[in-house]
Amino acid sequence: MMNEMPSIKPLSNIQLLQAEEQLLSNGVKLVLLPGGDQEVVNLQFILPAGRWQEPKHLVAHLTAKLLKDGTTGKSSKQINEIIDFYGAHIDVSASYDYASLSLVCLTKHLQPMLELVCELFSSPTFHEEELRIKQKNAIEKLKVNEQKTDYLAQRAFHQKMFGQNHPYGYASSKQNYEAVTTSDLKSFFQNQYSLSDGFVLAVGHLPSDVLKQIKEAISTIYSPSRNADAHQHKIETTVGKFHLRKEGAQQASIRIGQPTISIHHKDHSCLKLATSILGGYFGSRLMSNLREEKGLTYGVYSTLGAFAQQGYFYIGTDVGVDSVDIALQEIYVEIEKLQNELVPEDELQLVKNYIIGQYLRKVDGPFAQASIFKTLILHQQTAKEFIDRVEAIREISAKQIQEAAKKYWQVDKMVEIVC
Repeated sequence: MMNEMPSIKPLSNIQLLQAEEQLLSNGVKLVLLPGGDQEVVNLQFILPAGRWQEPKHLVAHLTAKLLKDGTTGKSSKQINEIIDFYGAHIDVSASYDYASLSLVCLTKHLQPMLELVCELFSSPTFHEEELRIKQKNAIEKLKVNEQKTDYLAQRAFHQKMFGQNHPYGYASSKQNYEAVTTSDLKSFFQNQYSLSDGFVLAVGHLPSDVLKQIKEAISTIYSPSRNADAHQHKIETTVGKFHLRKEGAQQASIRIGQPTISIHHKDHSCLKLATSILGGYFGSRLMSNLREEKGLTYGVYSTLGAFAQQGYFYIGTDVGVDSVDIALQEIYVEIEKLQNELVPEDELQLVKNYIIGQYLRKVDGPFAQASIFKTLILHQQTAKEFIDRVEAIREISAKQIQEAAKKYWQVDKMVEIVC
């Protein structure tokens, strides 16, 4: 019996669901993404309340952490018991650019969960005792992380890439955690947690009765427009090679990169393709060289970071302490190859298919597409721009990749961290 490999077929076009935007009576933008067979709904409340907007280091992070740890009517324990009783999940977090509250629950339990979410947005208490617990736990976790070379390298990389006081660059510290007060949290909440300055994304099973519940509940949240987003932070990149010593370390963590174009730039798709060829998938050039051929590491990767205000190019790996020099040498060799030699057509087509396949996974159903629409709204882009960016990958030539590698990878302007 002869086994034959199935033929390779071109991947289908990317298709997004039709999202609907509505403006509620209190000025909150509601984005609807209906679909799915299960009676489950996911509500994501996105607000401009991340590091970029905070007046003091770590205030955004701790405000998000304490948001569901008590209201004027309920204790932290009572809130968690309600969430557990209805089999729901509420997560609150703050990133570099925004804060988010995500609720996932069955539609039949939506009403009590909506009431709880509205209470969290209306009357959080930010208790002193809860803050002390969060600060203590965070400081203990920080002590553990500071024993790891990958954490230290990543921290130094962001500091050198963006600047020690920049929202994207500053490092968490014991002093920063201890300096935050409940007054800081309450003030930040009052100034930044207004839904009319953000939006709500509703995903999943959204028949008319469920939609009515959602709209009525969100409309009761007091949401005056308070944020003009006049926050400005200057990037101060410190170019160079920085080697940090961690006593007793058996491995060395390497981080290399530089600020680069944003997702809005016309060359972004081309640079993404070049970055993927370099180190964006398991069969990439960096993986083939450092892992498969030389056995220097378990994994190495390159990626394009996309903050709201800045893009950056980034390479990361961990190697044995005796393999640092050869690893660095081979990383730069692979960069130079992409700058000086055209990518063979079969490799180019393979990586194009890989990237488009990744996009197809991201659009598989409404819950998967939620992250795409959230990113589009945050970056003020349309669904058409997203599809055009994906489709542009199909047309990129080897020559364009070479030109992008030359233009946007400038080794003499990169930050190199070894810990």
